[in-house]
Amino acid sequence: MVPVSVVAVPSPLHTVLRGYKDAAVAEARRRFSSLVELLLAGFVARHGCCVERVVGGVVDMVVPVPPTRRPGRPPLAGLGPAQWSGRVRPVLARGPGPLRHLAASRHGYVMAGRQAAAEVAGRRVVLLDDTLTTGARAQSAAVALSEAGAGPVTVLVVGRVVRPGRSAVQAAYWDRVGAAGFSPDSCCVPGCPGIDTVPGLTVPGTEKS
Repeated sequence: MVPVSVVAVPSPLHTVLRGYKDAAVAEARRRFSSLVELLLAGFVARHGCCVERVVGGVVDMVVPVPPTRRPGRPPLAGLGPAQWSGRVRPVLARGPGPLRHLAASRHGYVMAGRQAAAEVAGRRVVLLDDTLTTGARAQSAAVALSEAGAGPVTVLVVGRVVRPGRSAVQAAYWDRVGAAGFSPDSCCVPGCPGIDTVPGLTVPGTEKS
């Protein structure tokens, strides 16, 4: 998992991430969407090479996670970064299984038809989501892609949600990795060529021996 930013609840960035898809007024959704698009595009422009290092090569396909409850196109499907133009493919659909907050579901998402399954087979996939709290939804989507034959699947999330006031563990985590604030010049991937790599956000599988 590669987070663009660590997001505290409450915070201005969390308001943006909630508002771009859930704001009651269409104009507000458009305004929030433009902010999310700028944040995502800026991160990929600076750190696309870092994401590719985690993926293991060129990103073949970018798959937005579908909405949990609402039907229709994933909100992030229209915000794919220009650097990955043409590679954003909404090939997942909501499945018949439950999507719980704390546990991944094998049938929470399914491929949106046979052609979708054929598209992902053997591909290096970036699974794109807006927020991640427990990771259950992203894991459910990754399971569907893997069972369809996708190659490496890496989750790229705009905001890794932390609630410092909920527990001592989350408060300590926020103090360690989030309190310093967001910098567009750094990311969580070890070896990032940015000015300062965010400490304590090691990506599994990329640790130095």
